[in-house]
Amino acid sequence: MTEGEALGHIYTNGCDADCDVCGFIRENTGHNWANGNCTICGEASPTKAVITAEPTTGYAKMGEKVTAKVAAEGEGLTYTWYIKNAGSSKYSKSSVTKSSYSVTMSDKVKDRLVFCRIYDQYGNMVQSKTVRLREAASINKEPATAAYAQMGKKVSVKITASGDGLTYAWYIKNEGGSKYSKSSVTSATYSTTMSDKAKNRRVYCVVKDKYGKTVQSKTFLLRESVSITTQPKTVSVAKNKTAKVTVKASGDGLKYTWYIKNANGTKYSKSSVTSATYSVKMSSKANGRRLYCIVTDKYGNKVQTQTVILKKK
Repeated sequence: MTEGEALGHIYTNGCDADCDVCGFIRENTGHNWANGNCTICGEASPTKAVITAEPTTGYAKMGEKVTAKVAAEGEGLTYTWYIKNAGSSKYSKSSVTKSSYSVTMSDKVKDRLVFCRIYDQYGNMVQSKTVRLREAASINKEPATAAYAQMGKKVSVKITASGDGLTYAWYIKNEGGSKYSKSSVTSATYSTTMSDKAKNRRVYCVVKDKYGKTVQSKTFLLRESVSITTQPKTVSVAKNKTAKVTVKASGDGLKYTWYIKNANGTKYSKSSVTSATYSVKMSSKANGRRLYCIVTDKYGNKVQTQTVILKKK
């Protein structure tokens, strides 16, 4: 080198701003990161994105939100979720760019596979595990809170549920009981014969899917419905004697309403009699009178007797 000739600057690499010979500071744009390395100097990134909590299988009832969430550490993180619906052959990129993927459970979403790719500012990428979005057991339809049946008749409570591999467990508590016990019924319908023991029994159902998710129905009350135990009968009495027709019924808080139609009448009318026995003095007007009774319990259930006739001897 000739004396007095300027020396060229020497830099450690293409991203080094300080000359190793003279300390001259050149204008430098810094590293250009891609895939965790600088494309200019080849230096590796100082940190890498890491997943601290993997997403887990998401469960939700139809129409409710289902979520898969990932937690990660790193600098300048961005999130990209990929999805594949049941029956599809490949994944597609979703529009979700947050650490949580949320969607409303539907027939389309059910059994969807999802995973997330997380990128840091250096271009490092880490991929989460793949999880599935599953429908959780849900009860879609329940009857009213009470079911009614006459003594000796079947009383039933039926629920409609959705989910995968559902099982049903019914629990019962008889009137006066202190706790519920598990019954032997394992179908969606609980049925029993109405009896003094079954009357006012409380029942509910726990529905469980094959993933272990459970949902409990509301509690139902089994009530005795009004029933006729002895029908009224046609009677014949002499003039001016009292004709009596009686109905015997079973149920709670019974009320009696008698309807009558005279021999020459065209329609029935409501009488003033509100007891289980209809009484009237036999007369020409009463002769041939037809009558029946509607018995109503305190729950609003009704039953009608057979029609009988008052005859004069």
